[in-house]
Amino acid sequence: MKLQKSLTDLILANSGPLVLCLLPHFSTRGLTVDKRLKEKLWGLIVDDPYAGEHWPLTLEMAHLEMSDPGWASVKAPEVLRILHEERRTIVRWEAPPKVFEDESDEETPEPEYALDSFGDDYNSYDEDEPSPQITSPSDVLF
Repeated sequence: MKLQKSLTDLILANSGPLVLCLLPHFSTRGLTVDKRLKEKLWGLIVDDPYAGEHWPLTLEMAHLEMSDPGWASVKAPEVLRILHEERRTIVRWEAPPKVFEDESDEETPEPEYALDSFGDDYNSYDEDEPSPQITSPSDVLF
């Protein structure tokens, strides 16, 4: 299933740079419909591409070789320029979910733990004692 143009436009209009840095990955993997997404992402960069508000996005775009050619002429702090030139990334697209062991020899690794392994707090009271009853608004105030 591909992200529709209406959804990517909504993400572009309402998301910060860390969320936006996922869109270039979706685009390069053919998971979006909008053919102009790269140009729209470039249009978000109105300040310094290396050290401005959207540097996580520009870092991902550099990593995926989607940089705007005009960015090369921008004077930037050396350390940030190096991160972009080395095509570093924030997103490890191919990484397995955190619950899987990092160094598994199994072809299909099993998770070390899952959410259902943890108990919930709703049943943490003693079942032999009645649960507290709320009879007035003052019962919930501290």
